[in-house]
Amino acid sequence: MAQRIKSRLREEDTLARLGDDEFILLIEQRSEAQEVAMIAQKLLDAFAQAFAVDGHDLYLSASIGISLFPMDGQNATTLVRNADMAMYRAKEQGRNNFQFYTRELTTGAI
Repeated sequence: MAQRIKSRLREEDTLARLGDDEFILLIEQRSEAQEVAMIAQKLLDAFAQAFAVDGHDLYLSASIGISLFPMDGQNATTLVRNADMAMYRAKEQGRNNFQFYTRELTTGAI
């Protein structure tokens, strides 16, 4: 999966594993939500392709949460927290999708 993700990213993008099945992707120089949405969709498309393992087709899914600087936070801690809330919203929506952070997510959590 790492090779599939890497092939859809630019050299200057940073992908890191937070733990277990959670990753963080830092995409610089992309301020338009539409551009980020296109990247998220490319990543979801990468997950849609089956893996052939020991004669079986295995499928993975992804739920992507997105927060944008500076609208959704002024520091890494806030941006990661907000993206995490958006990711849980994506899971609630049936997985295999992406959601942008909205202030309503914070209001709902409080």
